[in-house]
Amino acid sequence: MSNFFSNNIVLKTVSLISALILWVFVINTQNPLERHDVRNRNISIRGIDVLEEKGYVIKNESEIRDQKVRVVVKGPKLQIEKIKSNPDLVDIKIDITKYANNISTSMDMVAPIIPVDVSVPIGLTIVDQSPQNVEVIFEREKSVTKPIEYVINGGSNNEYETLTPKIVPEEIEVWGAESYMNEIAEVRIDIDVENFSEDVLTYDVPIKIYDAEGQELTELKKSHNKATVTLPIGKKKTVPLEMQFKGELPEGFIQTGIDLHPNSITIIGKPTLVDEITSIKLQEISLDNIVETSRIETGLILPKGITYLDKIDDSVTVTVRVKEQSVYNYNLDLSKPKINISNKKENYEYEILDDEIAVKVKAIAENLLDINPRNIEIDVDVKDYRPGDYSVPIKIQFPPEILVVEKPKVNIRVTEKITAQEPEEVPDPDAESGETLE
Repeated sequence: MSNFFSNNIVLKTVSLISALILWVFVINTQNPLERHDVRNRNISIRGIDVLEEKGYVIKNESEIRDQKVRVVVKGPKLQIEKIKSNPDLVDIKIDITKYANNISTSMDMVAPIIPVDVSVPIGLTIVDQSPQNVEVIFEREKSVTKPIEYVINGGSNNEYETLTPKIVPEEIEVWGAESYMNEIAEVRIDIDVENFSEDVLTYDVPIKIYDAEGQELTELKKSHNKATVTLPIGKKKTVPLEMQFKGELPEGFIQTGIDLHPNSITIIGKPTLVDEITSIKLQEISLDNIVETSRIETGLILPKGITYLDKIDDSVTVTVRVKEQSVYNYNLDLSKPKINISNKKENYEYEILDDEIAVKVKAIAENLLDINPRNIEIDVDVKDYRPGDYSVPIKIQFPPEILVVEKPKVNIRVTEKITAQEPEEVPDPDAESGETLE
């Protein structure tokens, strides 16, 4: 083994050189170096969040993002083929982080020149790029809320009533460079009536911002890019909203009232559809976990081909008022309620011995105060009782919001009826002897 490197040195050297020449030949014929021109690549921007935290925006952001970058790369053919099939492997960006960190809050505007950074896969080199730098304009940010104006274009179907359109949202927030914000004249949508019909009552329309000369301001940002427009062509009708509930309140809680806002809406659609509708149902509200007065948003269930004109969201507010019940001893004067004694025997008499009983109930105090004892019914079943004094369970009927916790009892007395006996007939002795008084 030690003689391997020392023997046949010339032969081995020739073999090594031949292998190297063959490798260079293969590389240059099978995977030669090539140049490739990458065009029309957009610039991405890093560090915008840092800039926005300081209250600034890039005034010419759209211009930078739309700018096309050209990059010439060189490398092996196989690597070049990769970026030809996937141009995203060429990453083009500017990083504004350090420039944003250096902004003083006293500056209204600053415009640094920032290099365009190009990254390519390993094995490729950048021969040329254009542009190599871009001007980035940092300007103080401003925001404002603007109402959405509208213009209606085109004709309408005179067979049906065309009403003022409903626009959702009615206003949007606009923000951007202060100099652009000062140029805003209106926020507007253009409504083309030809897009609407009895079958298409709702349409999404782009929201645009214009200056005083009618030029669109595209550099500004909006909270909404489109507005949903309802152009009511058809028959309208105001109908009540119908609440739906599922489940039950937890034990010990009672519903004391319900408020609905709004409680009706104006619908529109084909006359044949509208005429059949008497109410609009709301999505079900679960009562299972409600233990306090709650405001709940629930949606509308609109039949197909029907929309509404009211300026509300697609939900309404239901307020469910709930209170927790407490246990009370309710003293009931037995002279006032109606008392039914059932299963009486004809030869017995029954007497209620109590003037008042205490009934343990679960309720809220307001409901107890509202009770009218004369509306309460008591049922006493005396089927199995013989003469004597007894404490008898009773059935008592309170209003449904009052729960009887323990079945109350009443003291009664059962006695036998005393029947009056007819006196015995005493014979007349004179009549029997046939004698008469003269």
